[in-house]
Amino acid sequence: MEGLEKITARIIADAKAAAVRIEEEAEKRSEVLLSDAKQTAENILKDNRRQTEADVTSLLQRGQSMVRSEIKKYSLQKRQEKIEAAIQSALEKLATDPAAEKLKRYVRMVKAAKIQGGEIVLAPSDRDLGSELLRELGQTFSLASESGDFIAGLIIKQGKIEDNLTFDLAIRNARAELTHFVAELIEEK
Repeated sequence: MEGLEKITARIIADAKAAAVRIEEEAEKRSEVLLSDAKQTAENILKDNRRQTEADVTSLLQRGQSMVRSEIKKYSLQKRQEKIEAAIQSALEKLATDPAAEKLKRYVRMVKAAKIQGGEIVLAPSDRDLGSELLRELGQTFSLASESGDFIAGLIIKQGKIEDNLTFDLAIRNARAELTHFVAELIEEK
């Protein structure tokens, strides 16, 4: 039995040595795996930080671009409002000119359009010019009983034909040129 005990002792010793070797190799392997995992985690973290920084920069740039765009939009809107206000103010100025000045202007407009007669439609604010305008233009003209729905100027009806000499229409027809002209005046200030 002594031989069997030696064999058993030898097998146990070899098994213990093999177990220690396996344990050492497993520990070395786990250290390598842990080191690799730690390095991979650090690399992922660095990449994520770089990507986050790039995302933040991109988001900030987009935000700034949107703010600049909104500021420009607001500025253009305010500029357009100023232009519209200036054009409306000019139209209102024409409508509130003294009666004698408006009368001369209306006579010149009718003669320039070479209109020989018809029914004159005036703006509500110009109704008091009617009789004087008829006197200046002659008997081929008459005054409409109703006022027109416009601010200043006049409409002359000749049957189914209407000659629209209103300032409202003139401004509407020349809107692009007036807008450009007023914009230049505003920029000069």
